[in-house]
Amino acid sequence: MSYNFIARIELYEPDENCYDDLHEAMEAIGFEKTIVSDDGIEYHLPHAEYRLKVDLERTDIMNHIKIAVSNVTSNFRVLLTGREGMSWYNLKPVED
Repeated sequence: MSYNFIARIELYEPDENCYDDLHEAMEAIGFEKTIVSDDGIEYHLPHAEYRLKVDLERTDIMNHIKIAVSNVTSNFRVLLTGREGMSWYNLKPVED
């Protein structure tokens, strides 16, 4: 069975082409920039959000994302949701 995953990636201090390079890197590992509704209509996802439909664990997908994005920049954050939960990488803790 395949599951839908949504990845949100935030780049810090990106150069002019960083997001273009990010889109290519994410596409190379199977992510898409669109989502399809139950009635078959395809929609564009917000900027720097990606969808993947696959039968993998979140930890495996996160590892693929970190490798792909680290080829673009070393300063990024990731939020990955899907398959009954979410994972994240390098998010800032809330200060009290």
